[in-house]
Amino acid sequence: MSITNDTTPTTGRTEPRERTDTRFVNIDDAARFLGISRGLAYKEAHRFLETGEGLRCIKVGDRLRVPQTWLNALAEPQSPTGA
Repeated sequence: MSITNDTTPTTGRTEPRERTDTRFVNIDDAARFLGISRGLAYKEAHRFLETGEGLRCIKVGDRLRVPQTWLNALAEPQSPTGA
């Protein structure tokens, strides 16, 4: 789940709000989800872009994004092979 900022009409101040329709998350959110450091997440994301192995991501401009569906698949229990 990621947080974005939204300007409230009554106060005009920027308040954080939860974004529920996110299909891609930033590297920091992916690192928290995976329980790894931010530095390792960036290292693995760049390795994926160079070799196709590592933290699956896409580059949008100068930003890296990780598919939420990929993270969700990692969280699902895996069935044993050959069962």
